Amino acid sequence: MPASVRFSITWRNLEKFKRTMRGAPKEFMNELDTKIRRTLEFREHIARVYAPFRTGKLRRGIKVRKERKYVYSLVVSSREVPYAIYQHEGTRYIKAKKFISRALVGVKTEIYEVVDKWKALARRKFGWR
Repeated sequence: MPASVRFSITWRNLEKFKRTMRGAPKEFMNELDTKIRRTLEFREHIARVYAPFRTGKLRRGIKVRKERKYVYSLVVSSREVPYAIYQHEGTRYIKAKKFISRALVGVKTEIYEVVDKWKALARRKFGWR
């Protein structure tokens, strides 16, 4: 059975970021988690638009899955849609569609907007650098 098409936006040094932000307000951490979830839910919709359409099964198979706090994946299950990997990556007979990777362009920028907003607030309130 082929592997699932699965993309995760990963943060380098996520654990270090979490340790640094331990003292951060709960509102920040909640807003960050919400922003990540909402951004990927919107990108799920975009991936569905980019996905090839014949029966609609591939489009319905695109989902956002929460792995743990601050970690989400945009996936197409190989159980539900066994041909998704071939549509996404292509074969010698099928041109690669790259519907998920095209949908994820610019995601990090959107998520960092929240981080930058809270950094600016922390600088003003607490004199953080």
